[in-house]
Amino acid sequence: MQYYVKGDYGAAIGGLRSAAIASPKTSAFSFYLGACYLLTNQVADGVDALRRTVSLGDSAYLESAHFLLGKAYLAEGNVPAAKAELQTTVRFRGSKETEARDILDQLSR
Repeated sequence: MQYYVKGDYGAAIGGLRSAAIASPKTSAFSFYLGACYLLTNQVADGVDALRRTVSLGDSAYLESAHFLLGKAYLAEGNVPAAKAELQTTVRFRGSKETEARDILDQLSR
């Protein structure tokens, strides 16, 4: 996490991957691993890690994981999957709702 906080996302991946393997039910590890993958343009790996976060169920990272998945699917060109994730994000009515709605509105134009 020290690397993540410093913005060195590539360097953070190794430690986060090890942590996620050692503690697969800790959503924080898979979430931050997924974010680091996305921030280093490793979209497919990011999607896998964020799907793991979502599969763990209710956590502090669930809304953000759906939101990042939506953005990752857009990066892959998978608009239907992106819309589904962004609509899920909106249903949380949390901190990502407005941004998710804005992206959905842009996709509808």
